[in-house]
Amino acid sequence: MAKVSSMTEISLTSLGRKKVDSMSGGGHGFAVLAHLYDSGGMSFGELGTALKLNPGRLLGLIKLLKREGFVTIRTESIGSGVEE
Repeated sequence: MAKVSSMTEISLTSLGRKKVDSMSGGGHGFAVLAHLYDSGGMSFGELGTALKLNPGRLLGLIKLLKREGFVTIRTESIGSGVEE
């Protein structure tokens, strides 16, 4: 996985949207999915601030949600976008 920075964009996949629509789940992971569902996607920094999660905890959740196919991660560098 590419390095995650505060500018890394996190978005829901269609599977993630279905998970939120089904209202199944709980805890911080589900809170991340629900927040992304409502916002349409946001940066790693914005998400951490909105959910009041420390960066290490949020990174662990994002990695888990990505492995499960619920989120996509897009990191942009100057002049180009790199999708992970």
